Amino acid sequence: MNKSARYQQRTSSDTLIELPIRDTNPVDIEDLIDINLKKSIYGAKEALLNLDEEFKFFAPKSYSSKYFFSLYNKNFYSFSREFHTSIIRQSTNYAYPEGYINPRVIEQNDLQKDIKDVQRSIDSLEREHFFFKNRTFLMNDAYKTDPESILATGRDIYYMHSAKKREVRDYQTYLNLKTQLTKGQGVIDDRNFINFVSKTTLDKIPSGPHIFNLNDSYRDPFEINIYPQTIQEYEAEGEIIEEPENRNEVTEPTDTRP
Repeated sequence: MNKSARYQQRTSSDTLIELPIRDTNPVDIEDLIDINLKKSIYGAKEALLNLDEEFKFFAPKSYSSKYFFSLYNKNFYSFSREFHTSIIRQSTNYAYPEGYINPRVIEQNDLQKDIKDVQRSIDSLEREHFFFKNRTFLMNDAYKTDPESILATGRDIYYMHSAKKREVRDYQTYLNLKTQLTKGQGVIDDRNFINFVSKTTLDKIPSGPHIFNLNDSYRDPFEINIYPQTIQEYEAEGEIIEEPENRNEVTEPTDTRP
């Protein structure tokens, strides 16, 4: 049966019309490329032997600190000073959470403390006036003829202590000191016991703290030498304060390379 006869035998219920397909882009058979597709199939045992189940190639690569510093040193001069300062501050605060003190500052503070200790040792030594000895009494020569009237007032009688004159403000304290100093010598008149000097001479002798009772006369030479300073004021003078550095708020370093 020819082609026209086959078309005539189709009924009207046929909805699909079969038409010959025409290739609009004919390709020469010689231009086709032969692609060979191969697929390897492994059994369960072979899969365990040949396939990597650890997924090493998916893990992120780890870098050592040596690698970091090699890059840092290589690009050192490419970074700005601000970048380097931020790195130093952040690293210092992390390494020294309580604060960093420069070793030179520590050494300087230690030397200052040594100097202060030596100075205190010097200030603790009892000093001696070049003319008036310690543990002697001085009075203005204006009262030489009648010293008893002045002694009773508790004024203008001075006790030499570590090269300073200390005014005795209590008459009984004066008598107690006199008794100690003249022990075994019998009764001595005040005019022979006291050194009478001019007011000008008295004014040139440094003053120490007043004596109100016998215990005051036993004060340590250190307190007399530093007078009018108190011990608290002396200790606070030139006090060494070790303040940690780099306690400022850390800012993230910014790469400002050109």
